[in-house]
Amino acid sequence: MLTISDDALALIKKKQLPITIGVPPSINGCCIEVTEAPSVSFGEPQRPADYSVQTIQGVVVYMPKCLNLLHPLTIRSKGMLGFEWLYVDGWRLL
Repeated sequence: MLTISDDALALIKKKQLPITIGVPPSINGCCIEVTEAPSVSFGEPQRPADYSVQTIQGVVVYMPKCLNLLHPLTIRSKGMLGFEWLYVDGWRLL
């Protein structure tokens, strides 16, 4: 389950763009594999065929078809020095 926090909703409505959740990067070692949290960006993905489109809380969200949501996640916003961006909160390293 994916939700969007109020501060992230305000930023998305201000930009008036859909959001894209990136493919989670995996780091493979000799005896361990770690999957980091996916990125969140504004706009449509470069390869829309690899994504499913969902509307969550009135926002168009492109999610990778390979993304398996095992735990509830929240998209939140963060800011510093006048710049604001979105990130996925609640991700557990797999």
